[in-house]
Amino acid sequence: MQTYALNLTNDSRSYSSAGDLFVYESGQVAGNEGADLRIIVKPDSGGEITLKPGQQFRLPKGESAMQWYVRAATPGNNITGYIIIGAGEFDDANTLNTFKLDGTFTNAVKVTNTEAERVPVSLDPKQLLQQTAPLMAYNASREVNISSATGPTTLFTAAENVNGLIIEQVQTYTQYAIELRAGGVFLMRIMGLDRTRIKIPAGVALTAGMTTTATGELKALFTVL
Repeated sequence: MQTYALNLTNDSRSYSSAGDLFVYESGQVAGNEGADLRIIVKPDSGGEITLKPGQQFRLPKGESAMQWYVRAATPGNNITGYIIIGAGEFDDANTLNTFKLDGTFTNAVKVTNTEAERVPVSLDPKQLLQQTAPLMAYNASREVNISSATGPTTLFTAAENVNGLIIEQVQTYTQYAIELRAGGVFLMRIMGLDRTRIKIPAGVALTAGMTTTATGELKALFTVL
């Protein structure tokens, strides 16, 4: 791998160097910043290719050239600079992981992290709930005495149930079953321990009542959303 000075004062030049890699490292036309800096390269073992400063090309695997012919893409452009010819790998750390924005993007990108401009994100608490035993999630509990003489007992009023809730566990202490109703609609019948997870929609009241003339006690765990 060797660096050569590029000087196309006569429009074309040849370089005698064995290799399969050609790198157009840099180029300029003195006194003309807007000049066409493209060069045309032809190895003696292949066709021509046009390169801009910073570009490179490699011959197909197994092929190599001994002579490289270089000329300016625009005849008469006196391009000076540097090229690299050889075999092996070549990386330029100066351009690694960098990018350039076109002028049309000027002032069009803004990065901010203020509270006022932050994009709001809502988290569904259901995604955080443990779905399998023996772990169980809950953040509220209720313990009530139930009597058929007084009618259904309210566990959660519609006003309390603002965002919805999930029944995690219910246990009764009575020899008779206790019914749970959501918004007055039959939901489930429990006698003993029940860990059936049921979601109650927001704005719906949850009540418990005896299924026969009797009294009993109910203890329940809930996740209030």
